[in-house]
Amino acid sequence: MDLSQVAYKQEEDIMRIEIEKEDDGRWIADVGDIPGAMVYGMTRQEALAKAKALALRIIADRIDHGEFIPELDELFGSFSNRAGKAVCE
Repeated sequence: MDLSQVAYKQEEDIMRIEIEKEDDGRWIADVGDIPGAMVYGMTRQEALAKAKALALRIIADRIDHGEFIPELDELFGSFSNRAGKAVCE
């Protein structure tokens, strides 16, 4: 089996996708930090694309349900409205 990892970095690892080629030729990609974000693809590129898309869908769903996602603070920071009150922290 061929095993490789792709890391998306800013200053430190934020999200890691593990990729492995199965015996039947399919590729499996798993975003270890996001439970349930595991997909198959016929090519390495397809598996990576599917893993990224699924991870984003899961994160969006968590936001829609009011879950706090600390990693997003690094990405977006906090927002304030025109009156200077924090809207998102």
